[in-house]
Amino acid sequence: MSEIKVSVIMPVYNTGEYLKTAVESILSQSLREFELILVDDGSTDGSSELCDEYARLDGRVIVLHQKNGGICNARNAALRIAKGKYIAFSDHDDEYMPGLLEKSYKRAKETNADVVKFCKKVYVTNDGVLVKERSNHLDDVVWGRKEIKENYFRLFDDLKIDCVWDSLFKHSLFTDNDIYFDEFYKCGGEDYDLTARYLTAVNTLVMMSDVFYIHYVREGISTSSKFNPYNYKHNIYLNKRIFECAKALGVDIEGNRDYVNFFLT
Repeated sequence: MSEIKVSVIMPVYNTGEYLKTAVESILSQSLREFELILVDDGSTDGSSELCDEYARLDGRVIVLHQKNGGICNARNAALRIAKGKYIAFSDHDDEYMPGLLEKSYKRAKETNADVVKFCKKVYVTNDGVLVKERSNHLDDVVWGRKEIKENYFRLFDDLKIDCVWDSLFKHSLFTDNDIYFDEFYKCGGEDYDLTARYLTAVNTLVMMSDVFYIHYVREGISTSSKFNPYNYKHNIYLNKRIFECAKALGVDIEGNRDYVNFFLT
């Protein structure tokens, strides 16, 4: 490829039967000028070999093998070698919907966006049976720093920016501001933390009403569905980070006292 428009980053760890669906939903995208970086994070179930097979079959697939270091470490390893103008993420058991890369990339170029957010559909399953589903809603808007400052706490409260895999990021947003995933986080919260930090550097945030990503919550399997006492430390650390970044961005603290009190509690 003469130009890599998007680097798609996918950490892989013992994903079993779901990896094939996740990878092929990306490889079948209508936008073709991308690289898919699979970070094998110490898999022991055959996922490692499947990653290598995809790399053998498709020159756009790059595989990194490493000892298990967690999702933040895996994403950071991929960010350091990514060549795309833009960065996208995927979990190893989710799905890209048709048009995700092409349409979000087109919108990013039209608006010179630092970040493009699109909608997601969440399926909650138990033993393979669908328990419930939900979707979020975003209006088609283009925000500058003024709107980001005015809506900073509301963005977190409305869960409009609670993850990274429903987004397309300008690569330079990470490299120019030395922004990487904080490897303190071991069981969730890392996406919020990254968001708080990148919002201090974003000039243009774009939202799209299109639903482009399917996220699966498999009860009893997903890390986020399990109790972990370490979450308490995560929450304290995260709330302070969100507040610190609000101050750095110049958010009206007094005008958002209810939100501030929540995040400092």
